[in-house]
Amino acid sequence: MNYKDLYFVCCCLLFTEFLFLFLFMSDYKLSHEQLHKLANKYKEVKNKISYIANRILIVIALGRGGSASSIAETFLIDADTVRRYFRLYKAGGINRLLEMRYEGRSSLLTDEQKEQLKQHLRENIYLDVKPLIVYVRETFGAQYSLSGITKLMHSLNFKYKKLHLVPSKPDSETQQKCVDDDNETCNDADENKVFYFVDGVHPQPNSRPVYGWFERGVEAALSANSGRQRVNIKRRFED
Repeated sequence: MNYKDLYFVCCCLLFTEFLFLFLFMSDYKLSHEQLHKLANKYKEVKNKISYIANRILIVIALGRGGSASSIAETFLIDADTVRRYFRLYKAGGINRLLEMRYEGRSSLLTDEQKEQLKQHLRENIYLDVKPLIVYVRETFGAQYSLSGITKLMHSLNFKYKKLHLVPSKPDSETQQKCVDDDNETCNDADENKVFYFVDGVHPQPNSRPVYGWFERGVEAALSANSGRQRVNIKRRFED
């Protein structure tokens, strides 16, 4: 293709675009009253459903004379989608524009199986969803992906959260019995018997909270042994 042919093709494209704008852009014009109603509806839904609110902004922008291509570039969608939203509005007004007709696929588990899984989750703590994928596959014969099993957990009202430590209530009777037993052992021991009490220092006796899947509204608590961080008392005696 030489330069003359290329120049001719470019002129034809420009002429086609101008002809389209002249013949069809008038169809996208909206009256002041229509724009006002759309603006009021946008203020009503903008903080509730953002992607629905964007549809209204797109129709307003096109109705004010904006080009479909520039609007599409602003909202990171294609120009055909911009025109489709406008056609929805023209065909059925604001209600048709805001209507969502997407239907998700049916669940892989029945309601009965979901209740069985919820009971299993109440009785067993999962720190990760990967073992749960295996359990669901082996128990119910349903194969879930990582994202799919995560969505299932949320739909069952379970949340990935961290356990929080709560102080353990000391059993004074048990503690006193331990002291009495030690005193009795020491008092009855031969004078040549040696007792060793060692502070291990490094071992940590206290529980450490981790993240896991727990039911919403149910306290995820873990009893703490003490407020000290790393203490381990050991005892040994020999004849």
